[in-house]
Amino acid sequence: MVTPREAVQQRTLVTLSITSVLSGVGVVSTVAAGGLLVADIIGSESLAGLAQTFNVLGAAAMAVPLARLTRAGGRRLALGLGYAIASVGALSAILGGTHRLLAFMLAGTFLLGASSAANYQGRFAAVDLAHDDHRARDLSFVVWASTVGAVAGPNLMEPFGQVAQHIGMPRLTGPYLLAFAMLAVLVVGVGAFNDGVHWNAHLRNSARTMDGTKPRRLKYWRKPLGMPISLAMRFSLAAARWRCMARRRQPGPGIL
Repeated sequence: MVTPREAVQQRTLVTLSITSVLSGVGVVSTVAAGGLLVADIIGSESLAGLAQTFNVLGAAAMAVPLARLTRAGGRRLALGLGYAIASVGALSAILGGTHRLLAFMLAGTFLLGASSAANYQGRFAAVDLAHDDHRARDLSFVVWASTVGAVAGPNLMEPFGQVAQHIGMPRLTGPYLLAFAMLAVLVVGVGAFNDGVHWNAHLRNSARTMDGTKPRRLKYWRKPLGMPISLAMRFSLAAARWRCMARRRQPGPGIL
């Protein structure tokens, strides 16, 4: 017999899987298009890697606030806000690409990083209510769904580039139109998400120890080194990626 908790977990996995597919379809193609669009705006390929760099920095910057928001209001609120911020980023990138405004383009890719942060939050949400024997299976199910979206997304660059060109916009803004459409659907659809954080909080509040006190919760702020170390690692990774891409674009020595 399926318990109420198991039923909620099954619905949660279905919702998270659909969310991962839609997010992958909408956002992954913007990684390649962003570099090409930046190169087209500035007229040089030397700084084309800035689009991906700002996207990674945006994911790093949004990760901690969304995690704190999860503790305060649950995963539904954090996921919805993350996708909403990313949708604003898609609009900013469309504006920057259409009017050749580099600042708006980079700001848009930075805000689009919130989608990646929200997707990582979704992986944790997949195991909030999972049984100990099924945690790995449930997590891998959501990760597999994100892979489906990541594979399908780039194949839609060409048709949505034609859509963008048809309405008088640059072809490279097409993937951002797709991203905005998918993220708007996610902002609305995340309301169907069953919040495992609220369920676990309810179970903790209803639990009592032998002396009648509630179980203690470990506060995030009691880990003072966790946030700065995490941010330092993410920013160093983004800087390393940017340097590698810059070195690849440098011409090698000629053959005498």
